[in-house]
Amino acid sequence: MGKRIFIAALAASCLFASAAGSSAQERVAADESRPAAPVRRAGVPDTADGARELANRVHRRGESLSRRVAFHLDEARRDGDARRAACLDGVLSQVNAALRMVGMRIERVEQAIRAGDAGRRRHEVSVLGVLDARFAELDAATRTCNGERPDAQQTGTRVIVTVDRDVPRGDPTRFRDGDQLWVPPIPPPASPSI
Repeated sequence: MGKRIFIAALAASCLFASAAGSSAQERVAADESRPAAPVRRAGVPDTADGARELANRVHRRGESLSRRVAFHLDEARRDGDARRAACLDGVLSQVNAALRMVGMRIERVEQAIRAGDAGRRRHEVSVLGVLDARFAELDAATRTCNGERPDAQQTGTRVIVTVDRDVPRGDPTRFRDGDQLWVPPIPPPASPSI
């Protein structure tokens, strides 16, 4: 009896799912019959000149960051600060790799503009936007390597810690004279075979 109810419920759910799926497909087909409006994202240039301008701006930002990180790296080496030099060396490698990618993407933007391929041009521009964001991250990493706190400087966040007067003073890891450590008793094993 229970098996029959289960099979009937399963069949009913399959019928319901297929009916819902077919109505969803009809709605999608009806939506596809209308021409889709082009989607524009804020900050993404839609013209060839705008694409060239963005590409050049991202390239200039990357070159500027590369020069600044190289300057700080030389300074760290002169100061003999191995930790800072290693950190800045890693950041400089990432900046230069991103800068090479920007150069390749600029060439691809130009190819897309010459070919008149607006879709490819928009794709390359969006990749350049991602690389621009990567330069911002690497700029923050550079400031971190130099011992600055980029998060606090950018937001202006200030943390004030207030300690309650009832909190005992002193080192909590050390015992004061006269204090004894209380160790709870450990019960014997329940079975002698342990």
